[in-house]
Amino acid sequence: MIKSLNNAILLVLTLCTFGTTANAQDAPCASLQDQQALDCAMSALDIYVPQINNVRWRDQSLREQAKILVRKGDVQKAIALISQITNADTQALTIRAIGIGMKDLTLDDAQKTLYFDALHKHAAAITHTGSQEIALTYIAIAEASTGLFQNALKTASKLETRSLRNKSYQEIAEVLSATHKSDDAFFALERIDDTAFKNKAYSVVAAVFIKHQHITNALKATDFIDDPYIKSSSLLHIINTAELPAAKKQTVQK
Repeated sequence: MIKSLNNAILLVLTLCTFGTTANAQDAPCASLQDQQALDCAMSALDIYVPQINNVRWRDQSLREQAKILVRKGDVQKAIALISQITNADTQALTIRAIGIGMKDLTLDDAQKTLYFDALHKHAAAITHTGSQEIALTYIAIAEASTGLFQNALKTASKLETRSLRNKSYQEIAEVLSATHKSDDAFFALERIDDTAFKNKAYSVVAAVFIKHQHITNALKATDFIDDPYIKSSSLLHIINTAELPAAKKQTVQK
């Protein structure tokens, strides 16, 4: 967060120095202290970011501004910035940043649903089909990250591109396996409709389980793999990663 805030302040100071008609009266942030100075910098961004002539830089600045707003808890304002972004890929990445950022906020399900509904509307407005589907993939993962599992599955199921749809199910399962929701993780993996992709997905999720020392679930995931090489590699990884009590040293008799 500090890095992003520093970037925001740097942007403001740069624009004040080299921009159009900016002067000390437009953004008196430097005369303030600590949190007041940062709040001033955030307000100044509303003035100066729209004035950036380079479209790519303006889009990127709006994306970074949205990230900071979410961390500050102002999700509604962050979402409103999406419509100011012109590049489809940057719109998708901003949707991702907002959705994933919500997992660190204290929100009830009604608030989450409200915000995700708004993100869905912005995703639907993206004119580039590929970027639109990527945005939906990001939303599905974010919904899973914030505890809206059924919503995440519904979003993933809407993806027409098979590889993206299956990738979404895998990443939803990864999120759930890392948060001790093994039944939901396996349910998501079952929805993958490509055998080769499913084998790889189960191995990835097995790795997530064993990373958190969930040995039984890791082995269960490996049981679903029918490719001998991927299954063997997964088992080797589990054995090498599992943290078991060290075996007692035995005295070798001469």
